[in-house]
Amino acid sequence: MPEIFGAALMGGGSGPAYAAISVTYPAGATCTCALGSKTLTAPDTSGQALFIVPTAGQWVVKISQSGFQPKSTIVNISASGVFSVSLNFAVYYYTPGNEYAEITGGYAVYSNATLDKTDSGMIMTSQSSTEGSEGICTTQKQIDLSNIKTLYLDCQTNAAGAAVFGPASIMGGALVAQTLISSADRQAYSLDISSLSGSYFIIFKAAISQTTIYNLWGE
Repeated sequence: MPEIFGAALMGGGSGPAYAAISVTYPAGATCTCALGSKTLTAPDTSGQALFIVPTAGQWVVKISQSGFQPKSTIVNISASGVFSVSLNFAVYYYTPGNEYAEITGGYAVYSNATLDKTDSGMIMTSQSSTEGSEGICTTQKQIDLSNIKTLYLDCQTNAAGAAVFGPASIMGGALVAQTLISSADRQAYSLDISSLSGSYFIIFKAAISQTTIYNLWGE
């Protein structure tokens, strides 16, 4: 059970607690909970905190750690109770011009496709529409996804419904989870991988189509 703290800081011990915000976050990070100019700070970086708050309002829960972009969320407290929040830093695996090779090993064609790397994104062009021989591009290393709950892909395709992405245990193998690229408009897709642990290749698979990958990250 995380340490209960914050009531004395916020209310000076003069009134009852209104609600509690339970936060799960990466161990090693600093966690705060703020309303206006009032800020509560977790007493340690254990990855678990329970903030006792004395008033309703839009409380901002934030985590920060050297080497990561801060992450925050708003908890709208309008009634008493315990509110649970889970926060994780974004870990990038691709941004335009950066393949994060130290993590991914870079990106390459596995079969039946071409991969053009530009300053604005990676363009995957599939050359096969036969089931079982779709175009496949992949990371060259397995990525440890043990602490990642959701994968996000920011992309655009010229053939909605022709492409999927997700993790696979074997390079070029069957995806253990996947999301269909369902729209020809550029948008970000999310894939729940909270049930997975261990390391996986990230695979892009498509029938005849062209898909531009702009950003790939996990949280």
